[in-house]
Amino acid sequence: VLIFLFIANFVYAKNISYNLEASKNEVSTNEMFQITLEITNASNASVSLLEENPAVSLREVGKSSSISFTNGQQSSSVTITYIAKITKEGKQKIGPFKIKNRSESINTKPLFINVSASSSNNSHATQEKAEDAFIKAVASKTSVYEGEFIDVSVFFYTSVETRINDYTQLEFPANAWTEDIRSENDHKRRVQIGNRIYDEYEIERKRLFINTAGEYEISPAKINLYLFSRSAMFSFYSTPTFLETQPININVKPLPESPVKIDTAVPTGSFSVDVKLSSQEVKVGEPVTMTITLNGKGNFHVINKYPISHTKEIELFTSKSNLLKNGNTAIGKNWETILVPKKQGELTVSSAPFTYFDTSSYDYQTLPSQSFIIKVSGND
Repeated sequence: VLIFLFIANFVYAKNISYNLEASKNEVSTNEMFQITLEITNASNASVSLLEENPAVSLREVGKSSSISFTNGQQSSSVTITYIAKITKEGKQKIGPFKIKNRSESINTKPLFINVSASSSNNSHATQEKAEDAFIKAVASKTSVYEGEFIDVSVFFYTSVETRINDYTQLEFPANAWTEDIRSENDHKRRVQIGNRIYDEYEIERKRLFINTAGEYEISPAKINLYLFSRSAMFSFYSTPTFLETQPININVKPLPESPVKIDTAVPTGSFSVDVKLSSQEVKVGEPVTMTITLNGKGNFHVINKYPISHTKEIELFTSKSNLLKNGNTAIGKNWETILVPKKQGELTVSSAPFTYFDTSSYDYQTLPSQSFIIKVSGND
């Protein structure tokens, strides 16, 4: 028992040691770089940041353990990897960190990073030229009218093998209406950027509508992954990496005043209409179906009905509507209304004029009404 206690005390008497370093000591604002903290003789140690710097964004992206034997002595180590980003110029301080293992704890020395202003090219432009992997968000427009749609895609590029741990989608304004319009097809293709060949993946595509004027921001998408590189003929090493897109600023302008009164949200987009009757010669009490199909691109989610006018001798039953899609993209909406003539003769039914804000001409347009004569025979 005494021998066992002696050995145990000897093993646990090893002091904690560490190595803290940054991949770069000089960076630009908002440039991402890597920090590694290697801890020896404290495999179960907990690590905490003693001093917060509001200009520093720090995210843990990986942890690995190893055991080594030197001259018959066993030692263990844990390496924690962080991705850092600094938003303020000047000499910035990161840390110190506190390492605690059982009853023993030590504080690391802080790191000091020299931060300069970003160049005119953003960090993603630099990544496109040099990095093994990068991510970017692309918007079809950044200045729109109320109700005008914006398509936003997130693309991931890599020239090495990767393993994605988690992905955080774009975060849209709270009052925005979004539709997932990414199709089911494979979104991988090969592209050349600079002197490198990348695999390109479209990992997110949304259609965005905002019906209130103002300035908005689409918060970044984030991806946490490992990059695998070959270090020898049959061996690979992995690098934990954190990537995020740049935020996208959107300016939503108020619509010009409408020439007609519109009670609900203004239909906005580019539309055409097709109106059909199932029959124009029926008997009294025999139902006729009127089908109205509104085609195009726009905010179909705010268009709840397509108005109809008719004579009092025709009874209308509530119409049902269907959203028409090509894949996940809305391309139209149709309404089916049941008309029941109650009197013989020639009765008139019409689709009403439909006014909308046209995003191709940036002016109001009106689809004209279409009238039909229904010839009704039989007794009233």
